[in-house]
Amino acid sequence: MFQDVRDLQTDKIIENSNPSQKPEKPNREAGYSLMEILIALAIISTLTVIVGPRLTGHVDRSKTVATLSQAKQLKASLGMMQMDVGRYPTQEEGFRLLIEPMNAGPLWRGPYLDGGVPTDAWGQPFQYVPPPADNIYAAPRVYSLGADNAPGGTGLNADIEG
Repeated sequence: MFQDVRDLQTDKIIENSNPSQKPEKPNREAGYSLMEILIALAIISTLTVIVGPRLTGHVDRSKTVATLSQAKQLKASLGMMQMDVGRYPTQEEGFRLLIEPMNAGPLWRGPYLDGGVPTDAWGQPFQYVPPPADNIYAAPRVYSLGADNAPGGTGLNADIEG
């Protein structure tokens, strides 16, 4: 059934070929050409340049919103503790009084936070300033120093007050 055939162009013998089958031609349609790959890369690069900065702005804004939400939650937890104990934590006690009773006495019904004291979206601790002792109606100040972890600033570096 199979027989040796001589290739007329090269004058070589092709072994075990089937005379009823034509020799296979290389498939030039398979795969992508270099030009197609380069065009696809150019399109992807252009989209990255256009969309990338817009996504970065959303990430920055979401960090600010998350930090504001956490600061408000800390302030609400301080309010709940103040209703139980009758006072806000001192500067020395700070947020630790929300987790452990320390000097709060028998009226402390905490912990007032699940887990530990949260950090802001940039991994920095929140700042706590107790209300003045002579004003029983004043609330404590809870804030983040922002992305630069320094007082003041504008934009992402602005302090975020709870």
